[in-house]
Parts: sequence; C-alpha cells; structure tokens
Amino acid sequence: MSTESTEPLSVGIIGCGVIAPPHIESFQACERVEVLALCDPQTHKARKLADQYGIACVADSVDELLAMDGLHAVSVCSGHAEHAATAAQAAKAGKHVLCEKPLAVSTEELDALEKLEQDHPSLVFEGVFQHRFDACYRFVREAVQLGHVGRLLLIDAHLSCHRPREYYLDSDWRGAWATEGGSLLINQAIHFLDLTSWIGGGVRSVNALTRNLGHEDVIETEDTAVLSMALGSGALGSFHGSSGSQRPWTSRMHFVGTEAEIIVEDGRVASVLARSEALGKELRRGADELEEATRLASVRTHYGPSHPRMIADFVDSIRRGHRPAIPFAEARKAVDLVLAAYRSCREGRNITLEQTD
Repeated sequence: MSTESTEPLSVGIIGCGVIAPPHIESFQACERVEVLALCDPQTHKARKLADQYGIACVADSVDELLAMDGLHAVSVCSGHAEHAATAAQAAKAGKHVLCEKPLAVSTEELDALEKLEQDHPSLVFEGVFQHRFDACYRFVREAVQLGHVGRLLLIDAHLSCHRPREYYLDSDWRGAWATEGGSLLINQAIHFLDLTSWIGGGVRSVNALTRNLGHEDVIETEDTAVLSMALGSGALGSFHGSSGSQRPWTSRMHFVGTEAEIIVEDGRVASVLARSEALGKELRRGADELEEATRLASVRTHYGPSHPRMIADFVDSIRRGHRPAIPFAEARKAVDLVLAAYRSCREGRNITLEQTD
C-alpha cells in the first residue's frame, strides 16, 4: 500500500486460539480496517470466532487465506513452532506481517526471517510485545532515558503464575521443546525479559538456571527459572519466576537507580522513591496522571490493555509507510535472550549476546 493510503485495509488472522480475539477486536476498532478472514487447522474454532465477530470468510489453509483477493496483511496467532514458517510464507506472498511472540523457536529461523524481512523493505514486519505500549512502562523508560532515576543500577523482574496440568494436556503444542520451544521463559516470561532489554539498553550476557519442578509428569520443558543479566546500560538485570505458583498471575518489576527507584506491580506504578523530595513529587505526579488504554472485553487480565495501541501502530505503519514501533530486529531481541538463557542452562555457563538499544 502506498504512503498515506486511504484504501481500506484487509487483514487475515492465522490461528484462532486464545490470543486471536484481542487481535480481531483491535483491528475492528481501527478505521477502514476489515478482518477479511480467519484461518485455523481446526476449522470449527475459526467458524466459531467468525460467527462471534461477524467475519464472512473462513479459510481452510494458510495457502487459501493468502490467495484471497484484496488481502493486505496477516496477524500470526498460531502455535509457537508455526510462527516462523507462517510469517515467511505471508511475506513471500507480499503481505504485511504482525507476528505474536515468539517470532521463532530457533536462531536459524530468526536469521532466515530477518533476511527475508530485509529482502522485502516495502513490507511492514512487526512483532507483538504489547506491554511496550503500556503507559506504566513507557513512564519508566522515559524516566530512565531522561536521567530522572540517575544511573540505572538494577532491573529486577518477578513473575508468578498458575498453569494447571490441563493447560498443557488440553493443548497439542504446549510443554514440548519441538512445538513450544520451551515454556515459562519463551511463553509467559518473555514479555518481562523484553521490557528488561527495552528499558535496560539491551542485554550483553545472561546466566540462567531452569528447572521443571511442578509439572514433571506433564511437560518436558521448564516451569521455573532464575536469570542474571548484564545490561547494555551497564546495570544488572535479574528475573525469577515460576508457572507452578498458585497465584493466577502476579508480576513485579523493580527499577533501581542512584537517584530514584520505581516499582511496577501487575501493570501499574505501585511505588516511587527518590533521593530528593522534589524529584519524588514530580515522579509520583507523573505516575498518578498515567492513562492506560481501555481494556478489551476479550482480553485476559495479564495480557494488559495495549493490544489496540500495538495493532493501531501496525496499521499506521502500513498506511504511512514508516518503520513500526517494534520492527523485526527489536522483536527478535527477547527471543535471542530466551534462547541464550536455555543455552546457558544446558552448558552451565554465561552466554554473551552484546545487544544494544
């Protein structure tokens, strides 16, 4: 589509699991955007969602979807192991691509996708990390970039979430290295690792321990992890979490600087502490004035409110012909970090990444 195009944009959704409704609702909220068709190998899932959202077409295959007249873009919402091949197929067909995390489950797939993206400069290829659009994390990043926290010392992230046996047993792809690519780190924790990298100036190295401690008889992948990171800003980073927790979903990110520290809990600024009273008042006032997007009806609480902002950016990037907020090179950083963490655990050593912001 041409720069500043006013042509209606037609989108196809590939994969009709739990993450598809936020994509559908977000696209339908955009002006002059039509969700043209849904596609899932389990056609009954696609038909159910199509009926629910008033979508006329259901495709039996990705090939059929990509061959539809007037299709401009796709949103890849399928199982992890299918992301890279599906995104590549769509790009080769000349479609703009929005891909849910993770972009791929191996470095080889990431490299191939990146080359494909570079070979098609007219296409928008954006990765989904919707929490980068959350007002609370944008507030923290701006405070760090403006020097309000002083020298950044530490980013400490924690996640506790409950994933029962049925979560894995009822799925044909979760909990296996070949199809999910991991579990806790590549699925639930990847958002907080992305935020750590985004706010901390990239990740230079990682040392990790992962274990399957609560789902030994259900999955072959990890449910508990502890990571130590050297960040591009010079600060240190840490992550610790488990999907074996009895808490449905609890997250906490603690940003520590020489002049101030900020704590974000469950997607809101919970605490601000500053060396000077004036700075503390300024930061607290800024935190109090934050306005998050209205949460979609279909969105689970831990998805946050920002899928509409994320998808509006994708649509705007297509229409205006500009670089999206999370281009491929940015979206792969969190995946590279996760893959390096798995390698660190396997090899029992620190792994160097040398990412930069």
